[in-house]
Amino acid sequence: MTVAELEERLREQGQYVSLDGSVLPAVAAQIIGCTEGTLRNWRSQEIGPDYFKKVRIWYRLEDLVEWMAERHVRIAK
Repeated sequence: MTVAELEERLREQGQYVSLDGSVLPAVAAQIIGCTEGTLRNWRSQEIGPDYFKKVRIWYRLEDLVEWMAERHVRIAK
């Protein structure tokens, strides 16, 4: 899934996506299939997807898509 497709899908679902294509941790957790608590733990351990803090924690959709792609495992047939 591309960043544009993901952003469109989120907006259709009524999820907030900032003008620069960033989402809050609750949305980021849904996208990558974990809990907000897991994201919090990963931040404290300096692992997981990239994020930035501007009063609140934000995740760029581009970083989430890239992070998921890096962890994609293909099963040999």
